[in-house]
Amino acid sequence: VATDLLAFDIGATFGNFDHALTISAAPMLNINLGKVDLNLGAGGFFTWGPALATDDGKTYMLGAFAKGSIEYKFNDTFRMGVSGKYGFVLSESAKPQYAEGTVYMGFSF
Repeated sequence: VATDLLAFDIGATFGNFDHALTISAAPMLNINLGKVDLNLGAGGFFTWGPALATDDGKTYMLGAFAKGSIEYKFNDTFRMGVSGKYGFVLSESAKPQYAEGTVYMGFSF
């Protein structure tokens, strides 16, 4: 992929990836505590892809997740925070789980 990308061969670069479509919904609770924002939510997802092959031989996955973040606002422009997400796939018999974490800095204008 890196060789095709550096050669500006975009068609070959995208040809090396599998494609999938994911739709998710999560009601969120956003709490503003002055300089600190807290966000909590839970929801579900559906992923479909023609090249997706699960343990059960399906081309789709269904699952649930919970996510949260905490953010500190330095001023009206800059902020820094951490976020995390934990989920599991319900459509597979093994019920695989996953976790994601992010540290970020953002700005508003």
